[in-house]
Amino acid sequence: MSCSASTAPPPPPLAPAGEDGSGGAIGIALCLLSVLLLAIGITIQKYALTFIEPHVLLGDCCGTQSIRGPLARVPRTHAVWLAGLTVYFGGNGVFVLALAFTPASLAAALMATIVVANAALSRCVLHEELRRCDYHGGALILGGIAVTGWYAPAEVVSYDAPALARLLSPTSNPFGFGGWG
Repeated sequence: MSCSASTAPPPPPLAPAGEDGSGGAIGIALCLLSVLLLAIGITIQKYALTFIEPHVLLGDCCGTQSIRGPLARVPRTHAVWLAGLTVYFGGNGVFVLALAFTPASLAAALMATIVVANAALSRCVLHEELRRCDYHGGALILGGIAVTGWYAPAEVVSYDAPALARLLSPTSNPFGFGGWG
């Protein structure tokens, strides 16, 4: 067997930004959808652990035996918590997809909105109390995201192996990363 390098051209980018900048708008929308899914997943999990009685089984739903078999013996708390975890994982998958459409620096800044989304959902769904400092903190977070978004790079940069080697060479970075050899 021989191990030879493939000479096939690299695949095209997943979703290049159009001339109208629609790729960036799609990435921003996907990042915000990801934040919403993550916050909903966390809220569902906390709801399951806070409001659902741990001894109630899935088979005891609504006073009827609507669920039968081994699932009937699963505590409802576990099932609802697992549903929240599934929504949370879905949010992470959407975020990975969003990274194909928007620069990582902007996506990371948009992920910080999860703090504000969690506070809003916990207030509406879990009836948690928010204090004045919570609102001020949320405003500061959103202001920081706006500043970061304004100055974030407008294009998605892709690196190949030689470009990464140059970027991480001991002569090109002041922190000494890349001098492992």
